[in-house]
Amino acid sequence: MTDPITSDVVAALIVAGILGLCGWLAAHVKAERKQNEEDAAKRDAAERQAAEKRAAARRKVARERRERRGEVRAYLEEDLFPTLRRAGVTAGGPGQSGQCTT
Repeated sequence: MTDPITSDVVAALIVAGILGLCGWLAAHVKAERKQNEEDAAKRDAAERQAAEKRAAARRKVARERRERRGEVRAYLEEDLFPTLRRAGVTAGGPGQSGQCTT
């Protein structure tokens, strides 16, 4: 014959169930926190990469602008200014237009 389940046994089973549930819940919360940290790290890495791409694009645009300014300066110094000097055009002061001396 089996012994009847006493209140002490029932209480021990309830406590064991509660402790098991608490352990499962703690493990679940720990795993969720770890996943959240990994997701945040991925987001941060993606944001850094996007910022680096934007900075690289800005540097490229700035470099291209400098190159264009250099091309314009070269055109002015090598082609336009000598042509104007040969034509006798002189530069006036601020607000004045150039004058032809011929």
